[in-house]
Amino acid sequence: MTVDRENKLSPGTRLGSRYELLTPWAKGGMAQVWLARVSGKHGFTKLYAVKTMLPERADEQEFRTMFLDEARIASQVRHVNVATIEDLGEDDGVMFMVFEWIQGDSLDQIVRAAKKAGHPLPVDVVLSIAAQTARGLHAAHELRDDAGQRLNVVHRDVSPQNILLSETGVAKIIDFGVAKAKNRLAEATMTGLVKGKLEFMAPEQAMSMPFDRRADIFAVGAVAYTALTGRLVWDAPNDAAMLFKISSGEPPPRATELPAKVADVLDRALHPDPEKRFQTAQELERALEASMSRPMSVDDLTAATQTFLQNTSNERRARIRTAVDEANAREAAQAPGASVRRPMTSIPPEAAPISAPQLSANQSSELHVPRSAPRVVWPAWLLPALVGVTLILLGVWARVFMLSWQMRHGTGGG
Repeated sequence: MTVDRENKLSPGTRLGSRYELLTPWAKGGMAQVWLARVSGKHGFTKLYAVKTMLPERADEQEFRTMFLDEARIASQVRHVNVATIEDLGEDDGVMFMVFEWIQGDSLDQIVRAAKKAGHPLPVDVVLSIAAQTARGLHAAHELRDDAGQRLNVVHRDVSPQNILLSETGVAKIIDFGVAKAKNRLAEATMTGLVKGKLEFMAPEQAMSMPFDRRADIFAVGAVAYTALTGRLVWDAPNDAAMLFKISSGEPPPRATELPAKVADVLDRALHPDPEKRFQTAQELERALEASMSRPMSVDDLTAATQTFLQNTSNERRARIRTAVDEANAREAAQAPGASVRRPMTSIPPEAAPISAPQLSANQSSELHVPRSAPRVVWPAWLLPALVGVTLILLGVWARVFMLSWQMRHGTGGG
């Protein structure tokens, strides 16, 4: 199915003839994310997240270049804590990326659900999610080209919205749309384009100064700080006031309500001077894990978050089921020959056999069962041959009988 750009995309559209869009899932300033599926033989199906450029951005070369940059960078990062990109394509002018489907919620949703339930997230849960995020970022930061040169990737939009926690307790960083990297095709100079969220942004990044991977370290600290305290690092009534605080050079307020060793880690991660922060995300990961009261397994994370996310999980599964059911209904209605009678021989061998009472009148008529047996025509020579063979056998039998009788009565044979 080709894409009608005037009518935009809709459920049932196939991109690249392979990815069937099921339902829109999320939308941003440049792109939209769809729940999609791939169907194969023998009932095989797999869900994906398909990110498509918005139609109004499709003809803007700067956005197309940014889209390609994201695909190029994200596809090279292969790590359990980074969402995997599976494919990139373009269909009738619509560019799309295909990501693994992550059955889970963003950290932002998790924090909101916990607050609504009146159960703040346990400190160790937040620290574990932040540590996994740092682990995924370290893999991106260490990415190298074919010549072994570091690409100097910086995500620069680490936020609660861009950290997903799967239902199996695995945190994944998503959305490298504004990532900075060596040899990036477009260095995002477009006016009005948001390049990160100010409330989680390192001072040097916010003030448009040169920055590196340590900006992401600050962002992870800011995310953990907000999730643990319920307030922003730079608490201000508006962006202008927040930017003034960021540029002051003063460190954020210490989270005194947290255990001292946790507050110490956050203080270092959030230091205004990059030289006084953790220098790699791996260092931050290890410090976060060391500050936990006990190690957290993925099962622990699942148990701790699903207690107040059960309703969200059920709603998500119901939404997926509805989208799949609607897709199956469309497929059945559009199937070639759906209303045409099919001969019984067209039923695939793996299909369940149809018993006689289940056959409709039309199906029964297609069996073409003859009403009477056809007339058999015998060859003309067959009957005389049978008679001759029978007479010969009778003669042999008579001779054997006579010889046997003579032997019993002592008479000689002729």
